[in-house]
Amino acid sequence: MRPFKVLSVILVLIGLASAAFAEPPANSGIVTRGSYESAYVDIDTHSGLLSVVGVDIVQWCTDGAPFDTFYYADKDLQDGFRLNTGEKAYVQASVWPITVFDCELFTTVQPLATGMAKFRSHDNDLFGLRFCEEKNNANAFGSRANGTLYSPSGEARQFSMHTWGLFDCETSTFPLYKTKISLTE
Repeated sequence: MRPFKVLSVILVLIGLASAAFAEPPANSGIVTRGSYESAYVDIDTHSGLLSVVGVDIVQWCTDGAPFDTFYYADKDLQDGFRLNTGEKAYVQASVWPITVFDCELFTTVQPLATGMAKFRSHDNDLFGLRFCEEKNNANAFGSRANGTLYSPSGEARQFSMHTWGLFDCETSTFPLYKTKISLTE
């Protein structure tokens, strides 16, 4: 191959590679992408566990630690009547042997495990009550977090949290809402 052709092929490959690894645009048609800082607390009364994802809750309770960053992609469906969202993050996580949110407990009781976890959530109608009479959908939503966390003495534990539910727009009720948290060796 001639040097000019080799250089041309290399430049084309570099251009293709950079396009393949580029971040998606913030807005593209009906999809909007972005990020926000937050934290989530979930309680599983059946297992007696509480999970916190998105913040070091002990630090937050003592001096206001910052929340972790979550990334979302919203899809505007039905001409603004319905917004479908998906979120993901890699965040701080902790599991506690309590079933109430109480900063005094977070600063006096040891967590069962702490570490980092993958978080994903979805909601097929983020603003469920808006335009309720014009929509024809069941508002299903849920979130999941999982990862390897570590006990205070250093043992690895497998963490899994799953919430799922259904919101009824017409009655403003949750005919289904469940949370399951597990922490296993």
